[in-house]
Amino acid sequence: MLLIFMDIVNKNNISTIVDSFIEKKGYKAEDFSETDDLLNNGIFDSLDVINIILEIEDTLGLNVNTENLNETINKKWFFNVN
Repeated sequence: MLLIFMDIVNKNNISTIVDSFIEKKGYKAEDFSETDDLLNNGIFDSLDVINIILEIEDTLGLNVNTENLNETINKKWFFNVN
């Protein structure tokens, strides 16, 4: 039960970080679902992805699994942490 709670908290915190980067780019975070491709649609560039990963790691102490860089970079992609 505690693991499920922590997973939900982590996802919420990660979503908040990703959403803040979307809003810094001048977009409304609520206009994007968890599956919208943020990189290929030009919302983020590769430096933004790196900065989001660093923010998640620095703020939450979580490591984003970057082995799946060939996948679509969307909000959900950042949830793959350990």
